[in-house]
This record gives sequence, structure tokens and C-alpha cells, in this order.
Amino acid sequence: MKRSHFTSQALLPMTLSGVLVAALTIAMTASAAETWLQRVLSIAGLTAAPSPRSAGLVESGNVWVATVDGSTTTRWTVAGGFGSPVFDAGGVALYAMQHDNLVRIAAPNAEPEVVRKVVGIDKLIGFDPRVPTDLIILMRDEGAPLAVLSISRVSLVRQRVDLSVLEQQRVLVNLRGQNRTSGTLRIIVDKVDKESLAGVIEWTDVFAEDGSAARRNLS
Repeated sequence: MKRSHFTSQALLPMTLSGVLVAALTIAMTASAAETWLQRVLSIAGLTAAPSPRSAGLVESGNVWVATVDGSTTTRWTVAGGFGSPVFDAGGVALYAMQHDNLVRIAAPNAEPEVVRKVVGIDKLIGFDPRVPTDLIILMRDEGAPLAVLSISRVSLVRQRVDLSVLEQQRVLVNLRGQNRTSGTLRIIVDKVDKESLAGVIEWTDVFAEDGSAARRNLS
């Protein structure tokens, strides 16, 4: 099974495969764009000076939440078809995509509440702690891939990125990736394989590393 999509908080939402807009565009100056991008990196749990890495395949499924020490996992959904889950700014409810619908899940196994339909979302990045109702998202639009989706208002504001600037290219590569860092803690999505009678079986698991202990499998 492939595990994917989480935030680097005390609880980590993950999806398990199988069981598991016309918008206003803001044209920013180069300095303003860099400042805003650094803020987005912080929200996503990425380092301030990221290096390129592959994004990997993200699949939909059911959402599970794991503690970073790997001691507890909780299933939050049963219907399947969810992708890109993130906690709200308070770390209480989960938001995720289900097809083209942004949904809110208030508690484990609670009925998902459709917040609104938003076509073209590639990935949810996280909520802005300065504006808790603003959700940073990645769109399937190479020209304006970053946007801010307001939960309190019916608005989606595109943030134009200068893809001719190498550092901004690297930011987008890292945002599309799945590895995250919070202080000394690193959350890593990695492939695992083993031999079987049918040949080599390969899947993806979620691991935690903090430098003081062996890598922990959270999946």
C-alpha cells in the first residue's frame, strides 16, 4: 500500500491507498514573492533553504492519524477517496480533498462536511497561523500554481510565482514533495520492498527520524 500526504505536527494525517475557478491573480514584486514563499515553506514544514527532490505519486484513500513516536494510529475515515489531508490551524479538525470537493472532518469517523467545490486543486499545503481561515493550496496550473483559499469567505487568490528564479522553482518542487521537517524531526516517505513467491513486492511507508533514535515506521 502507498501512504502519502501529511503535515509535520504532533499528529500526522496520512492517506492509505485502496483503504484508505476563475480567481483573482496577484502580481507580486520579486521581494514580496520571496517573503511570502518563505512563509509558505514554514507552514508546510520545510526548511528555509530547500533542495530539489522528487514529488512522488500521491493517491487518494482513507485518512489515518499517527503520533510521531509511532505508538498510536487512528483511522479518521471509512468511505475512501480522500487525498491531501491537513489539520486546521488549531490542530483539531482535518481538511481534505474528496474528488473536487474540499471537505472538513471534525473528528475520527465523523461524517465529512463539504466546505465547497474547487476544481483544479493539486494539493493542500496547510493553514496560515496568522490568518487561521486561510488555506494555502497548490493548483494544477503551471503559470500560477500557488493560491490562498479562504474558508470564511468565498474567495481563491492566486499567488504568481516567477519560475525563472531558481530558488522559487525549488520551493515548488519541495511543496509538491512529501518529506517534511519540524525542528530536528524529519518525516520521510520512502519505498519499501521485499521478496515474495510472486516476486518483489514494493510499497511506500511513512517514517520519522529525529537523529537520536532509529528510524520509526509510522505506517
